[in-house]
Amino acid sequence: MICQLLLNRSPLLEDLSTEALAALRVPPAMRGQWGKDLYGLHRAVAALGRADPPPSGA
Repeated sequence: MICQLLLNRSPLLEDLSTEALAALRVPPAMRGQWGKDLYGLHRAVAALGRADPPPSGA
């Protein structure tokens, strides 16, 4: 998960936009358990007001 965040070129939550989080969903490696972790992270970032909520069923 940390490696995927670094693909955003920043480990800071402030830099995780809706677009950046959507781009992290694209790699096939982000399916399964990693996708669930990303969904949780996306919800947390959205709760902080830094991104839109994740798409339902993601």
